[in-house]
Amino acid sequence: MGDKPTESTPVHLQAMRLGRRILIAIVGGVVALVGVVLAMPLVPGPGLLVVALGLAILSLEFELPRIWLARMKRKVVEIRRRSRIWRVRIKRRSAAIRNRFSAWRATSRKRM
Repeated sequence: MGDKPTESTPVHLQAMRLGRRILIAIVGGVVALVGVVLAMPLVPGPGLLVVALGLAILSLEFELPRIWLARMKRKVVEIRRRSRIWRVRIKRRSAAIRNRFSAWRATSRKRM
């Protein structure tokens, strides 16, 4: 991440850093691709969660996946906020419909 190899860095440390970077890229890429496959329609599984895991692995070494992961987190927070608003609206509407139905039912029973 912040450790840039310099001329004074031993060669074996540079090779280890490069190997780590390559390993993270391969593992993170494979996990992200598996998540994309799982996120397809008609394929059961936690696809978006696995994609997020792959991006988290890739963000250990690369900046762009870190940006994508942050954007994904913002979207999830926004979707959760909107779903809460809709749940409240649906509860209010269903309560109003239930009350109207109960009142209609009570008046229809009196007529019989």
